[in-house]
Amino acid sequence: MKIAVLLDHYFLPVREAIGQAARAGFEGVQIYTTAGELAPENLSRSGQRELLRLLADHRLVLSALCADLGGPRFADSATVDTRVTRTCRIIEQAAELRVPVVTAHVGTISSKPEDPSRRQIAEAVDAVGAVADRAGVIFAIETGQEAPAVLAEFIAGFNNSALGVNYDPANLLMNGFDALAGVAVLANYIRYVHAKDSVGGEGRVGREVPLGQGGVNYPEFARALESAGYTGWHTVERKHAQTPVAELAAACEYLRSLRSR
Repeated sequence: MKIAVLLDHYFLPVREAIGQAARAGFEGVQIYTTAGELAPENLSRSGQRELLRLLADHRLVLSALCADLGGPRFADSATVDTRVTRTCRIIEQAAELRVPVVTAHVGTISSKPEDPSRRQIAEAVDAVGAVADRAGVIFAIETGQEAPAVLAEFIAGFNNSALGVNYDPANLLMNGFDALAGVAVLANYIRYVHAKDSVGGEGRVGREVPLGQGGVNYPEFARALESAGYTGWHTVERKHAQTPVAELAAACEYLRSLRSR
């Protein structure tokens, strides 16, 4: 188990957040590059080198980039072309930074292949996946509002090994799905993991909680991933922390304790 953190969830300037991640004991960081100083149009080649040096000085690596643009994602016909272009540029940025994975939600995937929204999402994913394949980067679709079986069937429809899954057990739980059983369903496609916990689902309003304090049985989840052959990153995501520095450090320590068992 390799342990990383979504750097943005420190809600601190980049340099300070990197220092906090290193002090907490993380080994990698995932960063959003959808906007701000790290966005492709704002981060020059010299800026890229400076970022990588800063991470190396703190004994950290870039585990992934996040290209999640929020909202309806690729399901919005009015903005889908702009979103595809933006996502492709972030994938190219990942290749420049030698980052192996870009994660994003793509919109809610209907279980019905003939659904117009699903066809639109599929066309967008096909275009993004082609760029990812040429760049040597994995585009990992984050689990969300559709059942794992639907996402597995959707990805299987593409002949593209650059497409995979960013498995977020908390998202599945909040939407009423079995986060543990889904590992076996998506085993062939899991390329990245968000370490996140939640309560709710199955008709109740779901919400995120600190790792190890919700309905995700993370020790079992980690064992299921290992059995499925996943040896990659477990990246702590904590969007709604009251005390980010302390809560992210506690999450890191929790994952380190699982690794030592």
